[in-house]
Formats: sequence, structure tokens, C-alpha cells
Amino acid sequence: MAKKNKLPDTYGKGFWLQLFDDVHLSTAYKALTPLQRLILIDMIRTWARACNYAGAASVSETGIMYTYASCAEVCDEGVFYTALKAIEQKGWFCKDYSRDNPRPGKPHRHFPSTDWRNYKPTSEEGGTLRGRKLRKETTLAKGKKRLVDYGAKQKEHGKNQGEHRGKTKGA
Repeated sequence: MAKKNKLPDTYGKGFWLQLFDDVHLSTAYKALTPLQRLILIDMIRTWARACNYAGAASVSETGIMYTYASCAEVCDEGVFYTALKAIEQKGWFCKDYSRDNPRPGKPHRHFPSTDWRNYKPTSEEGGTLRGRKLRKETTLAKGKKRLVDYGAKQKEHGKNQGEHRGKTKGA
């Protein structure tokens, strides 16, 4: 009988979440602020955990209740609700009021959505995304230039060192 591989506990033990490149490379993900991304990841973790216990089909029908109290990220309440609104606007989760409990004070249910795959940024978001990309490209180009300059300087230094070889002091 083959021995089952045990995951190392390098990052802790317990439930883990796998995010695919589709998420990280999507425009909808890049259009979120860093804290909104963390809240989204926590929300996806909550959804995945519910799917693990109840089954994906069941959770897709019932949704998840994700509240400020259940959020694992440290943030202000206003920031949390702004993040939820942005997450919904970008198509990660949605609220379906026809399947929601209408009682006052009851948290809304969030249902998974694939609308994020087709998200088109607003003109303001598009400008921000282009600016981020340009800053990264500029920084990488500067780093490459520094590396080339360093290599040239080392090469020049090596030539100078070669001139002194074979000479002894006092000669």
C-alpha cells in the first residue's frame, strides 16, 4: 500500500486555498485595491470552505453569509463594506435578493459569479492599471540598465587589474 504524502506545515496546518492564474491575471482582480484583494481572497476561502463541508452544488444554491465579523482581515467597517461593493461590482460575487432572507438585520447571502472573467474596467480604472503597468516596466528597465552598467564597470575594473599583474613592488 502506497504511503500518502503528507503536506509540510511550513505555513501552518488546516484548510488551505488554491487560487489559479486566471484569478491573479484577470483585470477584475488587478482593478481591486490591495486590501480589497485580501478581502476577496478571504471571501473565496470562506466559500471554498463551505463547499468542502456542504458540497459545491449546495453552496451555489444557498450562497454564503460573509459579514464584517467573519472577515479575517483587519480593517475598518467602512473599508470592509466598500470592498464588498467593489467585489460585487467587478463580478466576483453577487446578491440574489429573490433567494435572500428578507428579515431586517439578517446578513445578505453572497453567491459565486463568473462575471469577473468579462469585467471591463472604467476609464479611471483603466488609467490606473496602465499607470501601474508603466511604473513596473520603468522600474524593471532601470534595474536592467543598472545591471548592464555594473557588468561594464566590472569588465573595466578587470582590465585595469590585468595591467598590474606580473609587476612586483619596487620594480
